[in-house]
Amino acid sequence: MDSQSTKSANWRLPKSCGKALVRTMMTLALFLTSSMEVRAQDYQIGSDDVLVISFWQQPDLNNTVTVRQDGKITMPIIGEIIASGLTASQLASRIVEKMSFYSPNISQATVVVSGFNSRRVFVTGQVTSPGRLSFEVFPNLWEAIKQAGGPTEAADLSRVRIIRGDSGKIENIDLDNYLQKGNSSGIPLLSNNDNVDVPRYALSTEERIIPHDFEGRKVCFIYGAVARPGPLNLDSGMDVLEAIVLAGGPLPDAKLSNVRIIRKVNEFGEVTKVNIDRYSKYGQPPRIQLKSEDTVVVPRGRSFWGGFVSTMRDVLPIVVATSSTIIAISAYNDRGR
Repeated sequence: MDSQSTKSANWRLPKSCGKALVRTMMTLALFLTSSMEVRAQDYQIGSDDVLVISFWQQPDLNNTVTVRQDGKITMPIIGEIIASGLTASQLASRIVEKMSFYSPNISQATVVVSGFNSRRVFVTGQVTSPGRLSFEVFPNLWEAIKQAGGPTEAADLSRVRIIRGDSGKIENIDLDNYLQKGNSSGIPLLSNNDNVDVPRYALSTEERIIPHDFEGRKVCFIYGAVARPGPLNLDSGMDVLEAIVLAGGPLPDAKLSNVRIIRKVNEFGEVTKVNIDRYSKYGQPPRIQLKSEDTVVVPRGRSFWGGFVSTMRDVLPIVVATSSTIIAISAYNDRGR
């Protein structure tokens, strides 16, 4: 045998292996198909589910019904029958069993669940289409939000809440963290009657409705001599100057050479002074990026009139009190004469 024929022989797949491969692929396909069918067959019907019931031997009896809150449906001829808690195939068998008393020709019925309304979750807040959603198989949190049309531009995915329908327990989920890391396997699964609330970013509306609890939120705080002091949404890479601009800019008496950043470090705070005046002119010192829950304090400057007013504010109560005392003593002395 020459080298060419030897090479061909080495690469030729034996017939037995080829047949085995085909059998394996067919078995795998049958397994996947049967798995999907088993999942559909295992679904237990519940209240509010919509059922399509067909009789191929007598199509005039075909009907679409909704399972009532008592778990029953009403059929022509046989009347009421319990559907809740049964699979589609089990319900079909019971329908045929009852129908056979009235029409012996009926030996087969098909039940298809067209609306899985008994398995529901509620998605509210900052999603495109809030409301009730129904599922054959319960999804994870992100899949449910996508089914509700996806988050709006004002949605804060770092503070999504799940209110469990069975216990009322509240779970706070940083969904944004899961999505940024691409870790969809850790996203919590939903269950029946769960409520999902997608909140709005702080300061995302003109009303400036700010919840009291900022813990874990991606916000920073800016106070002092700025036009709009208060919380700010913390965008990635935001530095101190950008925060001041987003807060409406500094007031005329702002002392930008002595801006302070207060950062939480364990149980103590870390204070960093920044000369924004110098940074805005020369690009120095190096820009400082803000972190979640940082507080930026923009102090007021000490102009002549600002210092005079401040001094008078401190001194005036003392002057008034002293003057009142002198007047009272003088009046007492006059009375004694």
